[in-house]
This record gives sequence, C-alpha cells and structure tokens, in this order.
Amino acid sequence: MRGTIPRIPHLPGSKVGDDDLVLAPHEAAPFFSRRVVVSEKTDGISLTVRLSPDGEVRAGLKADWLPALGGRVLRAADLWVRQRERELLPLVDDGTHVYGEWLWHRLELAYERLPSAALLYGIRDPAGRLVPRATALARLRSLGLPVVEPLFVGVIGARPLASFCRASAWGGGVSEGIVVELADQRGARWAKWVRAGYRQPTPRTMSGARNRVLLEG
Repeated sequence: MRGTIPRIPHLPGSKVGDDDLVLAPHEAAPFFSRRVVVSEKTDGISLTVRLSPDGEVRAGLKADWLPALGGRVLRAADLWVRQRERELLPLVDDGTHVYGEWLWHRLELAYERLPSAALLYGIRDPAGRLVPRATALARLRSLGLPVVEPLFVGVIGARPLASFCRASAWGGGVSEGIVVELADQRGARWAKWVRAGYRQPTPRTMSGARNRVLLEG
C-alpha cells in the first residue's frame, strides 16, 4: 500500500516541471469528451491520512516535505489529524487512505479565509483504487470533515481549461490551477492543469508564514 498520494499527470497546456508526468493527447481526450468533476487545485502540501502500523491515525507527507521548516509542518499536520481521530478512524481502519492538502503553512498563494488548516478531497480504498470524488466527498462531509467542493460537473468539451482557473474560493488571488477527475469503466482517474504564472514552491523556499484559518466548529 502506498503511503502518499499517487502522482497526478498534467493535461496539455499545463505548466510542468522537469520530472512531471504529462498525458499524451489521446490520453487526455477523454477528460474533455466525457463527464468529469473539476475542482480547484489548492496551493498546499499533499497530505495523506492513514492508519499507522501501531493502529493510530496519522498524517503522511511526501518524503521531500518531511523536513520542511525543521519538521514543524509534519508535526502540525499530524496534530490536526490526531485531533480528528474520532471522525477519521472509521474511514481508514480498513487500510483506506484519505487525501487532502495541508494549507496552514503558506506556499505561493496567501489564503485569507480557509475553513480549516487542511482540506480533504479524495479517498483510495484498501485495494488501491481511487473512490469517485462524489462518493468520497459525501463520506467526508457526513463526518463533518472539511472538503474541497467541486467547481464544475459535466463535459468540458472545447471550453479552455484556463476558464476554470479563477479567483480562489479562499482568497489569495487566482488559484494555482485545477484537478479534473474522470470516472469510467477503468475507474476514477485524476489529471491536473496548472496556470502559466504559478511558481512551484519547494520545502527550502518556505518562509514559515501562515495562511489565515477561520475558527473551526
């Protein structure tokens, strides 16, 4: 079982890094011609919630983010997860993983009105399959957990992907980009599109500044 979120490939026209995955035109075509779910791509650190070998609900980050700010990012994310163990345990006690973004520590965008220090958006079942986003969000909402709500559900067609990349729901200017989910007979798949002006952060470039989180609960 993987410990962190799988890599998400880019759609054509997205800003990509040197080692990013990019879908070929024929691979990307179904994301435009079939019904999809489009969500804002949050400017945060990928967060995985899972059961540890000793049976505790814990936060996981990708390896290169583990030492960020001297480990303070991981400690804060893990505390957030453990404070919600009652809600999260029923989701992960069978080996399921819950995916989200840690947003309290600022990267490129300065969020001004986050509903929570982390927002959740996905679930991967014990067999390693992504749960369709509509089902995943319904389960997360039912437990009172904060989620990234979809921007659009339907067929994108000829509509430019940039048209979905507008002012962030949580302030901070124009969003980083979008994540598109396609669920068909092959299962749920994700692809992303990042706007040209976005600067990819690294653990070393973090300032330690924090985004503004509204009172939870």
